[in-house]
Parts: sequence; C-alpha cells; structure tokens
Amino acid sequence: MNLGELYDRIGNPLNLANVERLIELYSKTLLFYSKLTAMNNVTVENHTSEDYDKFHNGMFNEWKRQMLSLSQEQAKVLYEKGIVDEDFTELRNFVNKNKDITSEKEFLNLIYKDDKLQDIYDKYRWDSLDAMGFWTYIRSSSLISKAKPTYMKTEHRLYVNPSGRDIYKFAVLFRNKCIDKDLPFDYKISDSPARDDKMVIYTDTEHLGSFLKVLYELKKENPDIMSRMNEPPILSGKIGYVGYGSEPLKVNGKHRSFNEVRSDIIEDTIEEKLISWYVNNRNLKQGDCTLEDALVKETTRYIINEMTKRFNNSIEFTSADCKKKGIPFSEKSVEATLGYGRGDIDSPQLYESVRNAVRNQGLKYLYDGTLFHPNDMGGIEIPLPSGQKYYAFVTSISHVMKTSLPGIMKFDKNFALSVLNGIKAKCVANGVDPDKFCFDLDKKDMFFNRTSTKQVSDKGNTPVSSNKGKILKFPTFDEIRELAIKYSFKFDQQKKEFIVIDNKTGAVINDQELSQNAFFANVWLSSAGVKYLQNEIKPGMAYAFNEGARATYEYFVKASTYSVEKTGDLSSLFLFKNASKLDYSHSEEIIVKLFGQDYQSDFLDRYVHARVNSTHAKNKKAITLGSLERAYSLLSDQMQTNKSKK
Repeated sequence: MNLGELYDRIGNPLNLANVERLIELYSKTLLFYSKLTAMNNVTVENHTSEDYDKFHNGMFNEWKRQMLSLSQEQAKVLYEKGIVDEDFTELRNFVNKNKDITSEKEFLNLIYKDDKLQDIYDKYRWDSLDAMGFWTYIRSSSLISKAKPTYMKTEHRLYVNPSGRDIYKFAVLFRNKCIDKDLPFDYKISDSPARDDKMVIYTDTEHLGSFLKVLYELKKENPDIMSRMNEPPILSGKIGYVGYGSEPLKVNGKHRSFNEVRSDIIEDTIEEKLISWYVNNRNLKQGDCTLEDALVKETTRYIINEMTKRFNNSIEFTSADCKKKGIPFSEKSVEATLGYGRGDIDSPQLYESVRNAVRNQGLKYLYDGTLFHPNDMGGIEIPLPSGQKYYAFVTSISHVMKTSLPGIMKFDKNFALSVLNGIKAKCVANGVDPDKFCFDLDKKDMFFNRTSTKQVSDKGNTPVSSNKGKILKFPTFDEIRELAIKYSFKFDQQKKEFIVIDNKTGAVINDQELSQNAFFANVWLSSAGVKYLQNEIKPGMAYAFNEGARATYEYFVKASTYSVEKTGDLSSLFLFKNASKLDYSHSEEIIVKLFGQDYQSDFLDRYVHARVNSTHAKNKKAITLGSLERAYSLLSDQMQTNKSKK
C-alpha cells in the first residue's frame, strides 16, 4: 500500500454529523479544547492494579535486561559520547547485584533507601522524563537506557482508545510487538478512563505503515479487548479502530498540538456564524417577541443571576475575612461596596435598568461583530438604585447566544452546514487540508508529491534524527505538578532575591529556564492549592492539581497568550474577568492569588512575555489584584474609565 492509497483510506472527520456534535459541545462549555478528547467513551471503566503492575514490571524488567546486556566497552562508548555520566556505572553495578528482583515496586523500595542512588536512578529510569506526570511515555530510546538511541522525527500521530480497563494490557501488547519486530517506538498512555486519546503513538512517515500493521495484528489477536474498544478522538481520521492526526509544524518557533490548531478554527467559525445568524434574524418573531427581544430578556436574567452570585460570594468572603481579623461583620458593608443588596436583586427597577443597558449598550457589540472579541473590556454600565453603577460583561450576551445553539440547529437545518463550509474555508490559511481535516497540507503534500510512489515500510528499522531545538514555552499542567514536587523557593537575604532549591539535595538551581519554571510551579501551587488535605506531599497539592485546576491552568495559558499577543501587555484584569465563566468554582480565586502580591505579578509579567511574542509595544506591567474584593473594584474602575473615554 502506497502513501496515496493510505490517504484515501483514512476517513475525513469533518462531516455534518460531527460538526453538529461539536456545535453542541461548544454550547455547553468554555473549555472546548479540553473537552474534545472526552466525547466518545461509551462506558467509563478503570484498570486493575494487577494490569498496572504487570505493565510497569514488564517495562522495568526490559529496561533492566537491556541495561545489563551492555558490555563494558559499550558503556565506555556511551560515556565518551556524553550520553551517560560516570554515575551510570554505579547504577549498573547496583542493578547487577539485584538482578533477581522482578518487581519494580520492590526495586524502588530498595534503591530509595540511598539518596545518592535514587538520584542516579531517576536520571536513567525508563520513565525518567515523566515519572510523576499525567501521561506515561514509553520510548524505546529510554527503555534501552540510551544504549542504542533511535529517535523518530514526529510527523504523524495515531490514536487508540481502549476501554479504561484495558489500557495497560494494550500498552503491553503494543510494546511487545514492537520489540519483536525490532521497531523503535515512542508513545504515551493515560489511565484516565474518560479520555478518547488514552494511547497516542508518535511516528515519522517511514514507520507509519509499520505501526498500522502492528495495530491490525493486535486487532486480530485480541477480540476480547477489541469488543470493548472505543472510538478515537472526534477530530482524528479513522482507519479501522485507529485515529490518524498530522503533527503540526511549528509556527514562529512555537509548537501547537493537533487538536489546538483545529479547535481554534472550529471555535472561530462557530462564533462568526452565530453572530451572523442573530444579526440576520434579529426581527424574527414568535408572537409579539422578536429574536432581539428574547436575547435581551435572557441576557437580563443571566446578569441578575450573576449579580446574585457576586453578592453571595462577597458576603461569604467578607464574613470569613472579618472572622479571621476578629472584627464584627455587617451585611451593610457589602451592600455599600457593591451598591446593591438583597432587596434590590428582585426589584422591577433593577430588572428594567439591566434590560435597558443590555439593549442600548450591549447589543452594539453583536451588530459590529466584536461580541466574542471586544476591542475594550466589553462593559455594560448599569445604573443602580443606590446611585452607583454595576458593570456587566458583554460575555453575558455571548453566553446566552452560545446556550441557544442546540435550539438554532433544530430551527434552522442549514446552520450546521454553514458552519461546516465555514470551517473548510478557513483550513488552507491554517495549513489544514480542507478535504481531510485530520491532515495538514504539508503531510498531504508528502504523501502525494514527494513520496506518492514510495511504499509504506513494514520493517521500520531506519533510525532518524530528532529535532532538539530549544524554545521557551509554557510547561504542561503535568510538568508543573512534577516541578512543584521536586523544587521549592525561598528568599536569599544576602542576594536579596528568590532562589529555587532542589527538595532532595538542597542544592540551588542555577539553570535559568528550570529555575523559572520551578518558581512558576510553586507560585501555581500556592495560588491554586486553595485547601489543604492531610498527608499531602506538599500542602495544597490535591486542589492545585485536580481536573478543575487543570482547566483553569489551560485557561491561564491561553488567556495570557491572547492578552500579550493582542495588546502587548499581560492584563490580569482580563484574566480575572473571564475566569468567572469557567466551570471550576475556585477559578476566580486562583487568578486573584496568582496576581496576589507584587513580586508574583512582576514575575508572571516577565515569565509570560518570555514565552509569547507580540507585535505590540509593552506599555505597563501586570496589575497586582491582591484580593477578590480589590479585583472586582479594579475591574469596575477600569471599565468605567473605558466608558468615559468613549
């Protein structure tokens, strides 16, 4: 089978049925990108501890076997090439002394009794790069202790979605097949039962056919596992039970994931079509109520609900603060700060004031096309009975519009089709194949122009070099968790600066990039660890690294990037404003705590700018938010300033 034939066999995920599902997903969440890989699992099952142990023991014993198979001459060559250090010999001697141990847990219990050996082992273990991460990476280059490093340039990825109960079984079967066929391999697995990308195989073009052949053989040999196999991620192209996705090229030195590129296209298209639909149908009537009237009415209700939440949150926050300070609490103080109280929330006067503000101020963002990306803070100024003003966000209108999408698709049978055509129209400008959404254009070109007559290899034994370009980027959520565990920071009185230290050795970290990332990880821990549980590795770990915190972290990275790229400045108020729309109840609090102190705001300002390019000049530093009440106050001030400028 040649590459052109393989292209034809891979299904196109961009069809009307999938677009309807994607629109439905978009209508329900702000975390569209994060939710893309959790749409296809029919049942959610967990693996057994026996399968987990079998997988890890198998990897450990293969690592041990290949390490011990090295001769002294081979080990010497590795040292001379700088692949291993002098301490490698000490580890090999220890492994040889304990070669009869077959349980990884037993081996770890033994080696971790010696701090020095533990440090050495952590450098060379088969999962050395991700021992504490969300993903487990299985690489032949690590498995064989770097004795014969064979790296593949990642050009394609294959997705497999076993049942949660089968993930470790399948990972073992795939690994063993590759070893039997002398195939280099690089794949990762997640034991999260809800994910559709529980196994991701990275490959170059040379080995693509080899891995597909391995996966086909596993299907024939394991009907029981296949009977529980789920569909791969929705945006991947199906070839049997396997999903295909092109590995995107870097843009301006930055890596973007397969789903990130495509989710941006989809979100932008849905937003454009949604605005267009509301504008074109604004006078559509049901009885005496136009579509515009209905939008104003629902947005008014939504804003009053948000005001109620803000009032209740302020009561809770202020009363807790008063209790902490040992001073009496009065609800009147909250009413004075916000400008409204319990009696105002349900009053006809407030309802009328909000409705008029939405119609007279908010709708202009819809009709000028900037609703989803306003040029200012997107404020709606609402007069209150107290004489003060409340500033709502125009995202209130976009939220109501988003939740109406399922109803729009039922009413207008052509809406989903218009989104489908809009996505196709954006593909080429983003380097994506409009005819097969899972392919990038450069990979399609590779299949048809440069290698159209080349047969896909079924041997896969040609080593290629890896791209080791080093570019500053945000760590992943799982990477910051690992960094938070391994490192801490303290203020050096002599140097008058913060320093990062290794928790195990106490050594000061001098590597600038590692030091910055470790400092950032600890700032995240102290900010997102809103509650402490007993017996945590470090206080706050459970809350700082749960799934709600993961979604907030992904939002922080995306919103920070957007803020700097669009304006040149890191706007902590912009981050805080939109954090209220996230599903996680602590998201606003996390953003406030991230920018809670001046030294953190200064650090985050420099940290984000070092990882994000912008054509705009930098005008100001990120604002320190301090507390929840101060953040609300600063936001109201800024929105009022923007209004006065107009």
